[in-house]
Amino acid sequence: MVELARGGCTPHRAATAAGHIKRAVQSGGELPLESGLALERELQAMLFASDDAREGLSAFVEKRKAQLSNT
Repeated sequence: MVELARGGCTPHRAATAAGHIKRAVQSGGELPLESGLALERELQAMLFASDDAREGLSAFVEKRKAQLSNT
C-alpha cells in the first residue's frame, strides 16, 4: 500500500492534489464530521477549478497525453 501511495505522490505528479489530501487528513480528522466533509468539498472544488483539471479532462476527451503544470 505504501508503494502505491508513493507512486501517486512522487515529485512533479499531482502535487496540489497530494497537498490537499494531506490537509484534509490532518485537519479534517480533528473536526466534527460535518465540518470535515465541508473541508473536503472545498478542497475538491479548488482542484476541479484548476488549470490542470481542465487540461486533464480535455486531454482525456481528445485521447492525448495531458500537459500538466504540476502545481
